[in-house]
Amino acid sequence: MKLTQVAITIAGLAGSCLLNGCSGPKIEEPKFDAQAVADAALKAYDSDNDGRIGPQELKEAPGLREAAPDLDTDHDSGLSREEIVARIELYAELRLALAPSECHVLLDKRPLAGATVRLIPVEFLQDMIQPADGVTGETGHASPTVDDPVAKAEGVTGANPGFYRVEVSLLDGTGKETIPAKYNTETTLGLHVGHIFHGGATQFELSSR
Repeated sequence: MKLTQVAITIAGLAGSCLLNGCSGPKIEEPKFDAQAVADAALKAYDSDNDGRIGPQELKEAPGLREAAPDLDTDHDSGLSREEIVARIELYAELRLALAPSECHVLLDKRPLAGATVRLIPVEFLQDMIQPADGVTGETGHASPTVDDPVAKAEGVTGANPGFYRVEVSLLDGTGKETIPAKYNTETTLGLHVGHIFHGGATQFELSSR
C-alpha cells in the first residue's frame, strides 16, 4: 500500500464511526463499480482511443482534471484505466460514506457570501454517488453535504468520495443569476472529494468578468 493510501486509511479509520455511524443508523455508503466507472470515463473522454485520458482530454472533464494529481501515479499527465480503477477500488475498500468537502469561494479576490455551491457527480458516477450542496458564509466558506437524514440529525457534513462538477450560484432579489455562466450552467469548475489526507478547503477563485 502506498504512502498516500496509508494516510487515507488512517484518516478513514479515525473518522469512520462519525461518518459511517458505528452505532445506530448509518449514513448510506456509495456502492462503487470500479470497472464500470473506468470504462465509462474512457468512453466519455478518451477521444483519440489511446486507452488513457490525456492532458487535453482532461480539460473537458473538470472533476477528473482536479483529481488527476492524486490519481496519476505514473506522472504522465494523463489518467489510465488502471489508475481510475485503483482509486475507485480504494474508495470501495474504505467504505467511507462521507469525506470532507470544504470549499472557499472568492469573487474578484473577495470572499463570496450567500452563494450556493453544488457538487454534481460526473456522469459516470451519477448512479453511485449523491449530489451535495451548501451555502457560503461571510468568509466565503461552505461545506457541501449530501441530503441524508442521518447526516442532518448528527450534524455531519461532507460528500461521497468521488469526482464532481461544481456550480456556484448567487441570485439577486429578482431571481437573476449574478455569477458568470462559466461557474454554474456552463461550469468549468471541478472537485475531487476523497483525498482526505489533504487538509484544508478547496479554493475557487472566480471573476465577475
